[in-house]
Order: sequence, then C-alpha cells, then structure tokens
Amino acid sequence: MSKLFHKHAHKLIQREQLSAQERDVLAHHLAQCECCQRYMTMHIHLSQNLQLDPARMRPTPKLRATVRRQVLDQKRRQQIMKPIQVVTGVTVLFIVIVVGLVLLNRPPQTELEPVASMPTLAPTSIPAPLCEAEERPCLEIHFDGSNCTVAGPSEIISGKSVFIYVNESEENTRFDVLRIDEDKGIEDLIYFAEYTPKNILQSWMHPVGFRQTVIIPGKTVTLEASLQESGFYGVMCYKLPNHAHFGGGFTLVEE
Repeated sequence: MSKLFHKHAHKLIQREQLSAQERDVLAHHLAQCECCQRYMTMHIHLSQNLQLDPARMRPTPKLRATVRRQVLDQKRRQQIMKPIQVVTGVTVLFIVIVVGLVLLNRPPQTELEPVASMPTLAPTSIPAPLCEAEERPCLEIHFDGSNCTVAGPSEIISGKSVFIYVNESEENTRFDVLRIDEDKGIEDLIYFAEYTPKNILQSWMHPVGFRQTVIIPGKTVTLEASLQESGFYGVMCYKLPNHAHFGGGFTLVEE
C-alpha cells in the first residue's frame, strides 16, 4: 500500500466523527495493515492514558458500537473468504517461485529504498537503542523528511533529560520539544503541523530551546534540557525552512 494511503488512514483514525463509507474503508484497511493497527492502538493509548482532554478524546458509546459492528462484519467476511484465500495463496506461492527462478538468472539489480517507517506517538515504552547508555530519561527521535518517529517512555520525571536526534533525510532539518497548555492536546499539534502557515508558534506552545539547532543530513546529535514544568510535551521535526511534522509526545511529572 502507498505511503499516501497510510497517511489517509492516520487522518481517519485521528478524527472523532466518520461517515459510514469512511468507517468501512478504515475497518477494511486496519484488517490488512499491521502498521496502521499499531498506530491506532498507540493513538487510543495516548488519548485515554494521558487524559489531556477527556471530553473530546473518549469515544462515544455509539462510536464504540459502530466500530465493534464493523470489526465483527469484517471478521465474518474474512471467514467467508478463507477458502478463496487458500487457493489464492497457493497461486501466489507458485508465481513467487517462478518469479524467483527468473530473477536468479538476471544480473543484480539496484536495491530499492526501504519504505519510510510510520510515525508513532510514543506509548508506554518503545525501545530506544541509542538511549541505552544514558542513565537520565532519554528519547530517541528519527526524521526521514516525511515521518518523525519518537521512541522512549511516555512519562518522564522532571529534571535533566536527553534527546538523541537522527537526521535520516537528505536535507537540513531541525527539531523542537514543545510544552503545551493544559487545554490543548495531540490533535492540536497535528493540526498545527498540517495547516498553520509557515508553522509559526502559537501562544499555547512553549519551546524548550532546540528550535535553532540545524542538523545536516546523516547527522546524529545528542542534546539535553532541564525540564521542570509538568504537563504534556510534544516533539516536532522540521524540514527547513518551516515544514513541521508531529512525531509524538510525553508527559512530564514531578519527582
């Protein structure tokens, strides 16, 4: 599936109200796409556990019933399709074997670039290998020019924290960590990244101070900041000059 379709599915997951057709499209896509299943799980986790805006983030009973019905309908369709899928699987296996034999007789081809990783919202804990040597709270941030991915804990104790940023794109980039006011949430940061002209900071956004650090292609930088004010913090990656991408967030709590 194309990267554009994944992004469309993410937008449907983030929206509170969906039409019947959109729910069918989303349910069908989730039944086949593990990446988007993880994205939806992480989105629901943040919405429920961070408790940034309970009135807006909690799904209504009607929506839960509709989604449950869509999932059950999808399971019934899958049970009906199982015999067809078995036949299709055998056919595909035969085609793969034939194509493999053909490719073995061809000269080596240039490897395709790997598909960019899906952005995450940093749930309870995502492994961050580059942070393993750090004793202080640490987040690992990767940006390929299209997707900003954050790995690490979703809850950090106030004090000094470490941020390891990896520029995997072919352009100069930068990132920032923003503390947001209590009446704002994840959806506000996503809207800011997609629709705010030139990504000018709003009055409810309070940068930590990494915004001016430019990271060249292929560069990994380690920065630290002393975070004292409790609340929700969002991580933004920027493709210069001002194209923002929301990567994820964490909650700062007092020790």
